[in-house]
Amino acid sequence: MAGILDAFVVGNGPCGLAIAAALTGHVTAMYNGPHYARGVETTFEAALGKSGVLIDAAALDTLTPDRLPYPSERSKNPAAVLYDSLNHPFADASSQRYGPLLRYSRRPTDLKVRCVGRGPYGGSWADMPESLLTLSPGSWMNLPGPTLEEYYGSDLGGRITRGEVLRYYQAYPSLVGLRSVVSEHVEVVSAALEPQAGNGTDGAPLWRIVTRGVAGGQGGADEIHYARNLILANGMYDRPKRLNGSHAPAQAAFGPLEDAACAEEACSGAVNMDARCQEAPPEPVAEDFAFVTHRSPAADWYKEVGGSGGRRYLMVVGAGLTAADCIASHLAALPADAPVTILHVFKELDASPLAKFKDASPMYREYGHLIALMQGAAQDPRYRPCSGRVLKSVSGTQEVVLGGAEGSGAAEETVRVDRLALLLGSLPALDFLGPAERRRVAAMATIVERKFTLPVDPWTLQVPGVHNLYAAGPVRGDNFVRFVVGDGVFITRSILKQRRLAAADRA
Repeated sequence: MAGILDAFVVGNGPCGLAIAAALTGHVTAMYNGPHYARGVETTFEAALGKSGVLIDAAALDTLTPDRLPYPSERSKNPAAVLYDSLNHPFADASSQRYGPLLRYSRRPTDLKVRCVGRGPYGGSWADMPESLLTLSPGSWMNLPGPTLEEYYGSDLGGRITRGEVLRYYQAYPSLVGLRSVVSEHVEVVSAALEPQAGNGTDGAPLWRIVTRGVAGGQGGADEIHYARNLILANGMYDRPKRLNGSHAPAQAAFGPLEDAACAEEACSGAVNMDARCQEAPPEPVAEDFAFVTHRSPAADWYKEVGGSGGRRYLMVVGAGLTAADCIASHLAALPADAPVTILHVFKELDASPLAKFKDASPMYREYGHLIALMQGAAQDPRYRPCSGRVLKSVSGTQEVVLGGAEGSGAAEETVRVDRLALLLGSLPALDFLGPAERRRVAAMATIVERKFTLPVDPWTLQVPGVHNLYAAGPVRGDNFVRFVVGDGVFITRSILKQRRLAAADRA
């Protein structure tokens, strides 16, 4: 069988780009010690011998989880922590900026690689409000090779706009010569393991992957690829979470999906809600009304709404960062006298992901301001908090019934809205996997701290029980870009080792 790929990467956001770069030999992996901390230095000098060696060299095998330099609050994966402790020293432990202890090196491999994404280069970053600031310092968004600072020709300091990051990611394939490897506007239709026909190779199963061009890209015909390894790097934003009433009658009670159902939905594309509903699903489904969205609407949406020129109402449901970003971007973009009121529906602030910013530094001023609005400590005529409320029902006449959350004592209220944004988080789309692979992945996937998490071998990032399947970045539970560069290093190391062992067996 000619043209077999060594690796097929699903996703062209920062995770997919970093992995494609590493697989083709672009790695930020040259140890450039000594480390700032004496204890850490001892660990790495013992493992690597000296500065100037690749951390993916054979000596790295002597490092075990109990010998990690220091823990990270951001990741539970030891390989990610190991890499991050070198690339971003003391990132979570000090306000002082320490330079990286890893240098970029270009060591071309002869691996045959293909990487595709349904949207443009940059993945979900293309869907974010460009004016909003990143959660993390700009340097944490760097990919192997040219950095953001080098791309823009200046020191960007702390947080930067998401638009600046997006433009860097969109230029990245050209900067490092990956345009022949990474494609945009190509979706994966299916991916399943197939036994090899007698073709003179090692006889192991291959991944049969069918792709198709989508709107905005070239072509549209199906294309078939065969690959030895499949890497899930498609991030967390493909499938917005839906409510428990998504297949229920339009006036049914709503509630968030249970964790098990969320994991199932990521793999199947839909959850059978019949057991959760009082009667068979009618048409139209409440969450699919034209005025309902699961993405943040553009800040000028109200100009498209007809009427007599009165006030427009945007209801945002959720208290996570997606909802917070939607509201913050609207308040920043809307004129002070805009005829818009944002109705913010949430149960309680303290139980939400936004709560961690209550005592945050002024660096996160937009979240601090929103928290003050949610608590009633600040006022804005364009914002009204609906604290202690839950979404009870939605009708096709654009009327939304709010009920009181348990223990809140809030009275029921009916509100007519022009837009309803259900911003409850999102899931990766893994329903392109074959039936057998999908069942296995769904059985293993969990929701940990509100994040979809697929278990992996901590040092290879392989998914257990599925032949040559890898999961990286958000799909395995790490949402920060700073960790995905290390994922690329360790996945590449695993695939190269796999190939060496196969060659030795044939010898």
